[in-house]
Amino acid sequence: MVFEYSDYLGFLKAYFDKKNAEEGLTLRKFAVFLSIDHSNLSRILKGERKLPIIVAEAFAKKIGLNSLEHEYFMLLVEYAHITTAKAKSIIAGEINNFQTQRNLPLAALKSVPINPDIITVALLELTEMREFDFNPKTISRLLDVEE
Repeated sequence: MVFEYSDYLGFLKAYFDKKNAEEGLTLRKFAVFLSIDHSNLSRILKGERKLPIIVAEAFAKKIGLNSLEHEYFMLLVEYAHITTAKAKSIIAGEINNFQTQRNLPLAALKSVPINPDIITVALLELTEMREFDFNPKTISRLLDVEE
């Protein structure tokens, strides 16, 4: 199950290994299944390249992930593609929300870097609220901090 993984590559490798053991799935056959070149797949599985988002979408659909599993898997892929710390923090927060809601083992939670700064965590929580007012005065009042 995808929720047991804190990175897409771990899930992708586990899926390949399972299918290889059960059905004799080869790297070339898996590459055909994913509609990518086998040499690119080899680099992806070694962590030398990232899984293209469009390939990740197709993979999630082909293996029959339900909507929550699909969303979680795509967050893991998106996290791997992001280069800015701010965006990574936001996606990590979303991943953490999934993991917390699913009551995953603490070891899985520790592998996603979350900024422990309490203000950052509080801000991320506030942005989840519907109709959140991004006004600095409102934020400082809610967090009881100076503007």
